[in-house]
Amino acid sequence: MSLSKQAAMYIVLAGTVAGASGSNLYRTAPDLAAAEQYPRAALSLVRHWHYVRDILVPQNDTATVKIEIIGLERAALERWGKGDPQGYLQLMAPDVTYFDPALEKRLDGLAAVKAYIIPFTGKIRIDRYEMINPLVQRDGEVAVLTFNLIDSVKRPDREEKIRWNSTEVYRRIEGNWKIIHSHWSYIKPQLKEAP
Repeated sequence: MSLSKQAAMYIVLAGTVAGASGSNLYRTAPDLAAAEQYPRAALSLVRHWHYVRDILVPQNDTATVKIEIIGLERAALERWGKGDPQGYLQLMAPDVTYFDPALEKRLDGLAAVKAYIIPFTGKIRIDRYEMINPLVQRDGEVAVLTFNLIDSVKRPDREEKIRWNSTEVYRRIEGNWKIIHSHWSYIKPQLKEAP
């Protein structure tokens, strides 16, 4: 196979992995290795291809970051629902800031967040949750994840649903995505009237 035919084959494979209909990247279990392998293989053959270098590789990198950050958040939510706040605490950077609807002001630093969250260990039980419309917006080493969350808790006589707005700001620190700001609020909260 000639060099140009081989490179063209990698481009077709890369496009299929990255964004075409039936894409491997956006399936339930994305093939991240293939999403990165094919465009880089094409670039190794023809380094000046604008489409691969300037469009496809960045598109794959962005999609990979989105999948990674949403996966980190889901793993922390799973642990939180079982009464284990360590999933979130392990994701937080030392200089994290945190807003919670139960608090009157922002918490600054991991030590303050730990002091607030650790007492919840073993006390939280969420039977299931639904992460709605997660969106990751990335700019270099910072990514912002926003989503709505519905926690479902079974009570003896009913199922209670708690609805949240969430914003998590992640920064890549030493190769790992860490939360540098976390903001939680209730959807349509009951607001207190001013005196």
